[in-house]
Amino acid sequence: MPKTNTLKKIFTACFFTVAVLTQTIILYGFYLSVPEIKDATFQLKDGESAEGSFTISNKNDNKESIKLYGADAIPSGASFFAAKSDTDKQLNAGNWIHFEKDTFDVGPGETKTITFKVTIPETTPPGSYAGAVAVGLIKPQGKEVSGGMTLSTTQRTIFPVYIIIPGVESNSYEWKDFSVVPGKNPLLNISFANTGNTILALEGKIIIKNADDDKIVQTQEIKNAVIYQNGTTNISMAFDNNLAKNIINKYKASAVLDINKVNILTGKNDRINTITKNATFEIDHLEIIYYPVIILVILLVIIIAVILRKRMVKANAKKYTVTGNETLEEIAKKTKVSWGKIARLNNIRPPYTLKSGMIILIPKS
Repeated sequence: MPKTNTLKKIFTACFFTVAVLTQTIILYGFYLSVPEIKDATFQLKDGESAEGSFTISNKNDNKESIKLYGADAIPSGASFFAAKSDTDKQLNAGNWIHFEKDTFDVGPGETKTITFKVTIPETTPPGSYAGAVAVGLIKPQGKEVSGGMTLSTTQRTIFPVYIIIPGVESNSYEWKDFSVVPGKNPLLNISFANTGNTILALEGKIIIKNADDDKIVQTQEIKNAVIYQNGTTNISMAFDNNLAKNIINKYKASAVLDINKVNILTGKNDRINTITKNATFEIDHLEIIYYPVIILVILLVIIIAVILRKRMVKANAKKYTVTGNETLEEIAKKTKVSWGKIARLNNIRPPYTLKSGMIILIPKS
């Protein structure tokens, strides 16, 4: 049989402290209110069913269209409840929650009591499962099609539904990753998986210290990062590059996590273990000017090489005295050297006029 709780008790038991009224204001304003949900914590064996209910009131002067669906809960990196959308594939609790009618209208000032049924498929493994009843406000959207306008869920609110299937309890987990993505502002990533059949919550902190003196540079708290069965949570922390004082700074990052089992019925978090992972990284401020400096050095080398080459050519060139009305083409044929090379070596510009008695340099052919 289901265990009846008010929404406030459910939220308290599962460390989700957002009140119904708060969600109502955020989602619907004065349009709709969902004052209470009952029978939202279930203890069922596989193959059993039970019912729950809640009410919807329309405080608007217009008729509102409502869509109902069940959704799997998904991991969150903070103290709030999250669930899949209606377009996501539901794997467990989202498939077990059913409504007699999933779309309907609520008239102005009308209040409706909605019942839902939770049915556990046979051979479902034991454990603690989390899902949600999702209440969506739908509006016409897009072009008219046969049968009416296309519909789109524009807003929704969700209410947790917790299901306990008795059996052997397994509190297992896997720390999949603690790594640093390098860059101007390095990103520290934690990936943690729940491989058991209970609901886990992570609490702790990521601490970054200077590698040379162990002084704490930056800290990020991790609070109630919830992970459901077969779920994985990813937590990221961006390192503030402005905290680096030297050109090259080396750091030690430590993630210290308390692994807790969430007891849905008592509202307590039972400590399972405390684990620590370490990683090192560095910030090189030279990277900011590295490429411009390289480009500048290359340009300087090219300029110096051109100057040195021109000097060598001049040093090995022979002097030639222009006679009469000789042109560059005539001198080039006589010396068997390109007239363009002669012009460049002597800085002779168009129209390449030469004067009798002028001394020019003839590069080696």
